Amino acid sequence: MNGFDTTSINVMSLPAPYVSASLSSLNNEVAFNSAIALASVSSGVVIIPSGNFRISGSINLNTKNPIKFIGSSKKLTTIIDLRVDGTSSVIISTEGHYLSDFALLGNENQQYGINILNVYGKGTILERIVVGNPFGGSGTGFGNATNDGAGIYISTSRYVRIRDCIIGDNYHGIKLASTIDQAPNVCNIYSSDIEHNKYSGIYCENVPCAPTVFGGTLQSNTVYAFYCKTSDKQIKIYGTYCEGSGFHLEGGYCAILHFGQLGTLIRNSDHVIKNVQGIDIRGIKNTPFMCEPTTGAEGIYIDSFCSGVIFEGLETTKQNLIANGNFEKDIVSTGWTSIRATIATETIDIKQGKQCIKLTANDPKGAGSSGIVQSFNDYTNYAGKQVTVGAWVKALSTNSNSSYVQIHSKSGVLSQVLIKKDDTWHYVTISHILDATPTDLKVYFFIKQSGIDTDDVLYIDDVSMAVGKNIFTRFPPISNLLGNSYLKYGTTAQRPIGAPMGFQYLDNSLNKPIWVKISGLQEKDVLQFLTSATSSGNITLTLNGVSSDVSVISGDTPNKIADKVKLSSFAVWSVNGVANSPIITFLKLDGGVCSAPVFSGGTTGVTASIVQKTVGTNPVWMDITGATV
Repeated sequence: MNGFDTTSINVMSLPAPYVSASLSSLNNEVAFNSAIALASVSSGVVIIPSGNFRISGSINLNTKNPIKFIGSSKKLTTIIDLRVDGTSSVIISTEGHYLSDFALLGNENQQYGINILNVYGKGTILERIVVGNPFGGSGTGFGNATNDGAGIYISTSRYVRIRDCIIGDNYHGIKLASTIDQAPNVCNIYSSDIEHNKYSGIYCENVPCAPTVFGGTLQSNTVYAFYCKTSDKQIKIYGTYCEGSGFHLEGGYCAILHFGQLGTLIRNSDHVIKNVQGIDIRGIKNTPFMCEPTTGAEGIYIDSFCSGVIFEGLETTKQNLIANGNFEKDIVSTGWTSIRATIATETIDIKQGKQCIKLTANDPKGAGSSGIVQSFNDYTNYAGKQVTVGAWVKALSTNSNSSYVQIHSKSGVLSQVLIKKDDTWHYVTISHILDATPTDLKVYFFIKQSGIDTDDVLYIDDVSMAVGKNIFTRFPPISNLLGNSYLKYGTTAQRPIGAPMGFQYLDNSLNKPIWVKISGLQEKDVLQFLTSATSSGNITLTLNGVSSDVSVISGDTPNKIADKVKLSSFAVWSVNGVANSPIITFLKLDGGVCSAPVFSGGTTGVTASIVQKTVGTNPVWMDITGATV
């Protein structure tokens, strides 16, 4: 923001009657507006220290010269509008202003939190601002069904930048007016969480130019994540996480939806695209995208009046193939069969929704494994096709036995993944290409026992299965990923290697927030057995420095050896392959750099080739300037 003077005015330094040290019952908009007027003389800076500042009127940025209006970046600055009704808490009607680092709270009878009106030229920047009431507790955000309000309202303006903001619990998160200017880049939204708004995350109708969204989340907005009708240009969304509501795009040109560098699962959302010319839906860099809609819905509906449609890296399904995969039925085990296990409804330690399954081993005689299974009578429909299973699972660190997720048939295990025993929820996926003439298809979650077991526990939630590639994202909604906190923090060495593009992290070593610019890739290694065993013994497979032995018998063929490896355990790796095939694919469950895989046949005479099909990489991080850090 060039052009700002170094002059700064702290609202606490203004003489009475503008402000008081107590701030307990004052109407502080007089102090704010006085400070704005003084700072605007030389394009200066208004500083608001940490604390709660009450207002009973509007803060007006209507000055000849632009200013910076900045709260505390270390401790929260909160501006609370006490009015029971009104139009706007903050009104911006001249160009070039920069606002950052404060929270703005009000109530639903106030129409708008921030109102940007008739701003051209240098535009407006909003950065690290909370608008509404996304954290819960008392109070609500801005707007209701009667006044059709929003957290941020943009009318007849252009060049608005919204970056790293949290906009929640309003009627609309961001609303664009019908008289908005036709210039490109009218509104860009970067790495912002637009969540839990009562009608829509972003709403615009009859606007010549829709906003562009980069990263961030559009999650749990009640009716629409993004509603845009009759926009002539530029409906663009890049790498944004969406869950709980869908897009409605109708009329106009150029709907561009690029979801996620690693592939994004857009969940529980139905998308409608009508009469749009020029539609480009793909995963960035040709990576896969999947839409998992609400049950029985279309998923993505594109009407016959649309033209110029491009699909790339895209897979859709009309519904999750798993019955009661979210375990939200009154009887939690509906659709599942238990095997030597006690099934309970868990409502406290859950991952998604209101409840999940708590599976406790119940095998006092040591008869075998404990678990749940779901069978698919229509398994012949998937002949020759690849199926993918994803689920949230948690195994207790005190468990004496290991737990697994398996794709299974009458011939045995087709594919499986080991579940970590660390008291932590993990999203795991497995895939398998079925034979041309499959004999069966089942999905198992089980505790593999070696004797009596009556106390090992496994939690399971949100199970999905679809036909297609390994296309489920491992990343939950951002608020869940961060443990119900909107900012993850730690040292440089503690940066999460599995973080998605747009993920925000407070690096305490650098003492500043940073973001994932490019997500890390998951390592994929492919193993192919070439010769049979000439003597009995162990073969050794080393993945990312961790070695595992598999016992073979003299005469075992490459196909037989591969099937034995598929039944073995490889922590943090999913094991995929077709039965009676010598080829196995190992996909690492996290991103990050890995050492080269190594195979040793020992004294068995077995030979094999193993290659890094996809080389794992760490995410690339950047600071607010875009510089790599």
